[in-house]
Amino acid sequence: MGESSRDSLESDAPVPLIFEEAASPASPDQIAIAERELRVTLPAGYREFLERHNGGYLVGASFAGEFTVERFFSAGKSLVEELEDLVSVRATYSGPRSDHALPEFLLPIGADPFGNLVCVSVSEGEAGTVYFWNHEIADPNDAYRSLGVDFGRFVECLSGGRDETT
Repeated sequence: MGESSRDSLESDAPVPLIFEEAASPASPDQIAIAERELRVTLPAGYREFLERHNGGYLVGASFAGEFTVERFFSAGKSLVEELEDLVSVRATYSGPRSDHALPEFLLPIGADPFGNLVCVSVSEGEAGTVYFWNHEIADPNDAYRSLGVDFGRFVECLSGGRDETT
């Protein structure tokens, strides 16, 4: 029980993600448009993810037993019903009109079923580091925390619907 999230990551074998509904893979043009509109360069590992999966609703994707990732946002508009895109989600959580503004260096890329966000750092020094943002914490400086892994490792550590009995 006293095992930390980082310790449990070391023993988890990579498991493929299982999508209930998935967006079509993002084209290089879609990614370039998203980067231009967001005014960021997406981290390489996340960019590769968009080229393969481009968001969607997941089945049983849990991170180190801490929280469930319900969905990843897409690089642009998708045909998956009610799947948000990166640009619109960032607009929702930035600027003075947002009740819970995210720091500029965090890009929301996914969400749990309760409105909390999975974010990736787009700052030069730690681009690709994954953060969890809790919408119920009022102080914006305390609402997010680093998960201590880059995006590629984060995806590897999601349980992705794994049958624990086999």
